[in-house]
Amino acid sequence: MYEELTREWMLLVYALGTGAGFSFLYDQLLVYRRLKKHAKILIYIEDFFYLVICFFISFFLLFYGNNGILRFYMVLGCAIGIFLYFETLGRCYTKLMCRLIRFIMYPCSWVKKRLTRYAFHFKMKLGKCILSWKRKGEAHANARKEKKKQAKVSKKKK
Repeated sequence: MYEELTREWMLLVYALGTGAGFSFLYDQLLVYRRLKKHAKILIYIEDFFYLVICFFISFFLLFYGNNGILRFYMVLGCAIGIFLYFETLGRCYTKLMCRLIRFIMYPCSWVKKRLTRYAFHFKMKLGKCILSWKRKGEAHANARKEKKKQAKVSKKKK
């Protein structure tokens, strides 16, 4: 009897951890959404896959942990785990992670912006050089054609 009761308590602890894990996973999704804007349809698709993942994790917890028997305390434990996570870590986690990631990524975005600007200016200057070379080449070619025409005209006159 003691072993059975211990197993039931451990299942409750697993359910609490699973609920907290679901909340943590959803917070990761929220951080990703705050850092990169999404279209509504993409948000719906992400939420659908999140729910599918949560379903399979819950299914395996019930199937392997309790031989497929659904117990109310496991559902309640998962709900309490979600609630406890949101009341403790969840309140500030997404804000802090977004700020931290933006703080870390700021130098990278600054360097990227500078490199992009320099590459654009280099491309523009290179394009101007190529155009001037092309125009000079066309001018030389036109000058050669004119010399040939003048040579032919001068030969005809002689």
